[in-house]
Amino acid sequence: LKKVRPGETLWYSMWENVWRSAPEMKDARSQLKLYFTSDRRLLYSSGNQNSGAVQFAYDPKNPPSFPGSGCLIIGGMYAQPKPGFRKDVLSFVSEPFSERYIVRGKMKLDLTVTSDCDDTSFYVRTSIRKRDGKWYTLRDDIKSISWDNENYVPGSEAKVSYVLSDHAFAIEEGDRLRM
Repeated sequence: LKKVRPGETLWYSMWENVWRSAPEMKDARSQLKLYFTSDRRLLYSSGNQNSGAVQFAYDPKNPPSFPGSGCLIIGGMYAQPKPGFRKDVLSFVSEPFSERYIVRGKMKLDLTVTSDCDDTSFYVRTSIRKRDGKWYTLRDDIKSISWDNENYVPGSEAKVSYVLSDHAFAIEEGDRLRM
């Protein structure tokens, strides 16, 4: 095990089977931006994209469940169900990456949503598909419309923003990301 030094972040690189360290995580010098599309793709681009709307109905009597968590996991990273395993769980998937990216720091996510309820919570999960064809969770979070929009009116548009915990991982050529 590598020793932790003040001012550095230490992590285990699962797919490389090695401990790594780097200066304390700060805002990245560069950013990889991904955009949702109405046909449930994640596109990476340097400009703003207009994604279109995607709709679903949630049944509180039959809530989805997900293996593991995207942060503190006892027993390691759990493989996730394939995209589209339920109609009320929307998966947005990127094309295979054409080059390697080292990701360090925070992931941020903004959703523009509408709901027919006074308050609705939205659970987000970022996963990566590695060479073995399995999806692994990177980070997850849950937040309600009312957290960012105190006086939400059902049917109106609202923005729900997430800042996920610091993370360090490699996107290899051929890997895909999923939200």
